[in-house]
Amino acid sequence: MFTACRSYLPVYQAMNYGSCAPLRSSPVVRNRGREDAAAKLKVLVIATQKTPVAARISMALADVGFRVAALTPHGHPVRVSRKIQDHFAYHTRPRFKSTVRAIGRWSPDLLVCADDLAVRELQTLHRRTATSDDKARRHIFELIELSLGPATSFPAMRNKSDFSADVESEGLRSPKTIVIPAKCAFQRLPAELIYPIVVKADQSYGGRCVRIVNSAAHI
Repeated sequence: MFTACRSYLPVYQAMNYGSCAPLRSSPVVRNRGREDAAAKLKVLVIATQKTPVAARISMALADVGFRVAALTPHGHPVRVSRKIQDHFAYHTRPRFKSTVRAIGRWSPDLLVCADDLAVRELQTLHRRTATSDDKARRHIFELIELSLGPATSFPAMRNKSDFSADVESEGLRSPKTIVIPAKCAFQRLPAELIYPIVVKADQSYGGRCVRIVNSAAHI
C-alpha cells in the first residue's frame, strides 16, 4: 500500500498550527450545560504504547469536564498529569487482564483507544465476551460496542486499505493511496507515483512495517 508522503509535527508544535490548534475557551455561561453533562460521564483512555497521543487525548477530555482515567504502561507521559483522576497499569501478560480490571474498577461510560493495538485488543475482547452469560462480561461486551461501534465495522478498522477507501469515498481529504494486494505479483510501478512516498503493510500499526521511499529503485 502506497501513500503520498506527509510531514507530521511533534505534539508540542502541532498545538500551534492549523486544525491542531487548541480550542479557545468560550464564556463560562455558554459552556456550563455541556460541562455539567460531561462531568457525569467517566472515560477510560487506553494506550498500549508510550506515545504522547494518549496524554493529549486524556487532558483534552478532562478540560471539557469528563472524569478521565488512563490505562497505560508504566512510565507513560500521561501519568504526570494532575487532570487524570485515576491510573491503571497496562500489562501485556496475561493479555486482556489489565483492561478487564481497569473497566471493573473505574466503571467507565466510554472507552477511548489511543493506538491501533488498543483497538485490536478491545475487538478481540469483544469477540470473547460475545456469548458469555456472566453479567460483568456482558457489560464489557456492550461497553466495547458502544465505544467502537458495531462488530461489522471492525474489519475496516484493522485493514487500513479498506479504511482509506472509505475515507476517499466520503470525499474527505487524505493522501492518495494505491493498494497492491499481497496475492498479486508486483511487476511494475504505477506511473502516477510522485516521490517521496510511504510504503505501508496493511494491518500494521505503531510505525511498524512502514518505510519512506525516495525513488523507484528503492521500492
